[in-house]
Amino acid sequence: MKNNISLIASARMLIAFFVLPVACLAQDGSLDLTFDTDGIVTTSFGTHSTGSSVAIQSDGKIVVAGHSFVGALADFALTRYNTNGSLDTTFDTDGKVTTDLGNSDDWGIAAAIQSDGKIVVAGYSNYGSNYDVALVRYNTNGSLDTTFDTDGKVTTAIGSSVDFGFAVALQSDGKIVVVGYSSVGGSNTDFAMVRYNTDGSLDTTFDTDGKVTTPIGTNPDQASSVAIQSDRKIVVAGAGTIGSNFDVAVVRYNTNGSLDT
Repeated sequence: MKNNISLIASARMLIAFFVLPVACLAQDGSLDLTFDTDGIVTTSFGTHSTGSSVAIQSDGKIVVAGHSFVGALADFALTRYNTNGSLDTTFDTDGKVTTDLGNSDDWGIAAAIQSDGKIVVAGYSNYGSNYDVALVRYNTNGSLDTTFDTDGKVTTAIGSSVDFGFAVALQSDGKIVVVGYSSVGGSNTDFAMVRYNTDGSLDTTFDTDGKVTTPIGTNPDQASSVAIQSDRKIVVAGAGTIGSNFDVAVVRYNTNGSLDT
């Protein structure tokens, strides 16, 4: 009996010796060594590439949107990774896609995954002297979705000068909301929001033309995030200039684009 007890005690000590160090190494916040062996992946496109947004598909694959310089100009850039961190070669054959929109720089900023798996990327595109809000939709294999404004790409001018898209959200009915800011004269900018139908056309039930601008303070105001409530009211957050300081600014809109009083 004593020998059996000693054997059990020895076995427990051996288990503790080998298992506890492993448990310590797998603490929350440590690098996941099952992800590309060291928890870190870098992906080269052109001379300079930046990831600005990440979204997770229902199958666990990871989509990163940003921009990449192809020569001297920036284009929308999209990368998809498998769950182990490897590039997904079912996505445009090498896991990487770049998209040219205008005749100058195009900057992808925010990504969202539709319920059908299609990928929406919002940002802005330079068409000469001004930037416009830009939206691109991709099929699940990385190709441009030609059911979306016939070529998969939409640009929208809001004001008479620069217009930027910084965040995107999908409504439960499939409509797409993009927020950012628009220059309304001089150096001032206002919160800006655009809503698109599922085919990429502007939603004219939204403030009659699909576009809304909202001044917060007397100087530059910039929207940078958007969320859709269950009742489809739209909440937009960013910064508003009150006097000489930036303050946190939050605006809520009704489903028709009017301010929710």
